Amino acid sequence: MVNRQLLNMKIHKVKILVRTFCCFVFACFCLLPSAFAANVQFTSNSIIDLTGLSTTLYALSGSECDSLTVNGSTLTVDIPSASTFTLGTASHNVLGLTPSGGTITLTFDSSHFADGYINQWTEASSDPTATITHTISGLLAMRNYQITANNAVLTALSASTSGNINLTYSNGYTGSIVFNISPTGGSGGSSSTYRSTPTSSEPASTTPSASSTTPIPETTPNITLQEGSLVKSPDSDKVYVIKNNQRFWIPNAQAFEQAGYNWSSIQTASTTLLNLKPQANLIKLADDPKVYVIDLNKILRRHIPNPQVFESYSYDWNNIITVNQAELLAYSESFLVKTSDSPKVYQIKNNQRYYIPSIQDFEAQGFKWDQIMEVNQVEMASYQQGGVISE
Repeated sequence: MVNRQLLNMKIHKVKILVRTFCCFVFACFCLLPSAFAANVQFTSNSIIDLTGLSTTLYALSGSECDSLTVNGSTLTVDIPSASTFTLGTASHNVLGLTPSGGTITLTFDSSHFADGYINQWTEASSDPTATITHTISGLLAMRNYQITANNAVLTALSASTSGNINLTYSNGYTGSIVFNISPTGGSGGSSSTYRSTPTSSEPASTTPSASSTTPIPETTPNITLQEGSLVKSPDSDKVYVIKNNQRFWIPNAQAFEQAGYNWSSIQTASTTLLNLKPQANLIKLADDPKVYVIDLNKILRRHIPNPQVFESYSYDWNNIITVNQAELLAYSESFLVKTSDSPKVYQIKNNQRYYIPSIQDFEAQGFKWDQIMEVNQVEMASYQQGGVISE
């Protein structure tokens, strides 16, 4: 009887030890993520106050690092393995790094931020075998770029239509690596936009740039905005041509060059001076009576079917500007419309509206959701009722 009691006591002690060990293991497991988490986590865009910058840089929301130091014009960031740190402006991302293995130390000087992107930075790693994934943004869309590491050519890549290049570096870190990126002058294909890389908290904006091989001063002395002037502001890469006392945005390089414009003719005006010219949104060709309204965010144009519709928007006939064929075609024509108070989407064909009843029917036609433009009730009613578009 005594032996049985002793045995039961031993079994009870073993159970307690097992439970204690399990609780200890579970607690350690729960603490592992925080043990390896980055020390600094950005929950909103935070200004990086570097000297020598005309454009504000931010550590973007969602970025992580162990430490961040600003010393005059120099930024130094320690980024632990599996964390992502991204720099950006108010209009687009600039540079993102994600190390795999060890901690990467990024060093960047403000003198190497030009034309909307970072053209040189330095990296060092605590792990010589680390692999670093880079997202380089703010580039000219579809333009070819050469990337070097310590002055040795690493690769040549073409920027995407969003102005991004993804680069994975795994050649080893025996010391500091100085990366440079520069345009090669060629193009990887036709481009509909120059830059359209928003930050994580800002709305998307498409920002075309002057040729990076033609430097433009911060401001052009004694500038006057005359008819036909090519102009940009110092804090944006958008290039405009002055027409009918308004500024018309040329949204891509192909249209700029096909229109016969010269990159060296671009002047830089103060934002205040540039804003004295309203932004044009009504366009037509010289030899065609059709008038179009343009959507500057989506880079679309829509034909206004008649004078009654035109005036229903309170448009001013005097604000219509004449563009050339290249400038017109820079804005894709939209035939998809809806009103603000209804989810119904229609395709316009031959002055008739055709209802698209479902998402499946919409996508089966190859339509894109960002090609839809909103119209008012007057314009919608001006189109005769057509049929239904279905698979």
